[in-house]
Amino acid sequence: MKSFLPYLLTFDSSLGVKSFCKPGLPYNIQERWTTTVNGYKSKNNGAYPPFSFFVPFLQNIAKVRNDPGFIYDNQDTKPTTSKQTRFQSPTQVSIIKTDIGNNDYRPPFQKSNEDLCPLHGTNHTLNTCRGFRCKPLSERLGLVKQKGLCFKCCGPKRHFRDKCKEDVKCSVCGYCDHPSALHVDVENEPQQKHEEENDQSNRTLATSDFFNFFRENGKEIEYALASCAGRFVRRGRRAFGYVLESLDGSSCLNVPEIIECSDIPNNREEIPSPVIASSYPHMKDKASCIPDIDNQSEIQMLIGRDLIRAHHVLEHHVGVNDVPYAQFLLFGWVIVGNVCLGRFRNNNLSM
Repeated sequence: MKSFLPYLLTFDSSLGVKSFCKPGLPYNIQERWTTTVNGYKSKNNGAYPPFSFFVPFLQNIAKVRNDPGFIYDNQDTKPTTSKQTRFQSPTQVSIIKTDIGNNDYRPPFQKSNEDLCPLHGTNHTLNTCRGFRCKPLSERLGLVKQKGLCFKCCGPKRHFRDKCKEDVKCSVCGYCDHPSALHVDVENEPQQKHEEENDQSNRTLATSDFFNFFRENGKEIEYALASCAGRFVRRGRRAFGYVLESLDGSSCLNVPEIIECSDIPNNREEIPSPVIASSYPHMKDKASCIPDIDNQSEIQMLIGRDLIRAHHVLEHHVGVNDVPYAQFLLFGWVIVGNVCLGRFRNNNLSM
């Protein structure tokens, strides 16, 4: 049973709960769950509710839906007169009006193009458009630029950002640094990053690019960074409520805290690859389990000992003498040792 624990932990994350919600629950119950989750996160520093919180929620919904006292008669009780017949005049009246000095007259029921959603052309603004907010941020920014809208407020009136006088506040997260249309939901837009696991670091660190992308603009703290080069005082932001997930989606962990640090090593030679694994007999059968190196992804996080489960060795393959060996951790395979596939050996020293 213990071997299945890493996979069962998936259901304590938003991805695990969504696998139940999206295909099986009606839309109105999904919306009710969203409201419940928002209240839970407000009381628990942004942490997503575990599966043990989701089960009583479903039990309560089922109890209400199956209570005979709440079953009502669905007979049609609508009035026979519709809105169209109620206001329709019994006789047709034609009126001809001549405007003097005003050629921009519009009937009161006609909506201006500025009041319509530029994406759907319907009667709602871009900040209230849920379909627009589901798109990737890069696509949303491109549409705002194409339509000539303001990047600060995304309002219907066309103006430049430096001349915008609107008081901006996101209706999703409550922050005042971006409009609702440009809100970035971390759960809906997971980012693929290379992560280094270092059990010598006692805290989990991330680069400034990571904090800027997720709009983490909290108060900075001062901390001491100790390494072989000495002890230095640094300042950085803190982030909470993040979830790390393996590339295949089989494992995920909640990160207790992430601290901003610009001194994370950017050594891509330490990233395992199927080419390296297939070059050694004792690791050849695991080459297919290791994905190719994504040169477009940057190293933006260092996982420390505060997330100790990420460093648990679940399986290992050891060769003879001083050849590299492979370890299987919760987030995938790593290769430990000096790897030299070319004619020349790299003389750089990594610690």
